[in-house]
Amino acid sequence: MVIYQVKEMLYDEVMKFVKSNAPKRFRYSNRFYKKADRYNSAVAYVLLCIAYGFIIKEFEVGKHGKPYFKTFAQYLSISHSGSIVTVGISDNEIAIDCEYKQSVDEFIIEKTFTKKEKKLVEKQYMKESAIWTAKEAISKFWNEDWYSYPRTEITIEENIIYDQNNPNLLLEFIDLENCSICIVSEDEDKSEVYWIIENDIKKMVE
Repeated sequence: MVIYQVKEMLYDEVMKFVKSNAPKRFRYSNRFYKKADRYNSAVAYVLLCIAYGFIIKEFEVGKHGKPYFKTFAQYLSISHSGSIVTVGISDNEIAIDCEYKQSVDEFIIEKTFTKKEKKLVEKQYMKESAIWTAKEAISKFWNEDWYSYPRTEITIEENIIYDQNNPNLLLEFIDLENCSICIVSEDEDKSEVYWIIENDIKKMVE
C-alpha cells in the first residue's frame, strides 16, 4: 500500500506525465470539477509507477469505478480524499478507502449506519470515520454500491473491528490526524505501507 499526503501539487508535471503514458486515465481525471480532485486522480497512476519502479501500462475502470489491471495478475484499489491519495496492490483481492473525518456527516450516518452502529458511535466505542471507511472499503471489495444496499454490520470486540456480516474479511486501519484509512482483504498478513513525498513524484515524472 502506498500513501501520499499532498503538500504541494505538481499539477502541470503530473498531468503531462499521465497524458503521455496513460491517456485514458488523463481523460478520466479531467472529469472531476475540482483541480485537487483531478490531480489526486491522476497522481494515483504516478504512485503505481513508483510502486512498481517503472512506467506501467494503463489500468482499467470497471463497474462502480472499480479499477483493475489487464496486464498484471494483481488486484488494485485506489482512494483519495482531500490531500490524501492511497493505492493498494495485492496478489489477492483488496480494497481501500480513505475519508476526511469531517466529511462523515449526519446524512451519511442516517443513510448508511445501522442502529447498532449508531449506538457504538453514541457510546464512543467507535468513531464515525472508522465505520464509514470500513463500509466504503467493503463495498469496493465486493464491487457494490452501499448507498443503495447497505449490508454491513461493523462492530468491535477486544479492540478488533470487523464486519459481522462478512467475518472472513480482515479490516486494517490507519488513523491520521484528519483522515481515516481502511484496508479490506482476506489476507491474514499485515499490509506493507510506504509513504510517498513530492521528491518521489518529481523523480518519476521528470
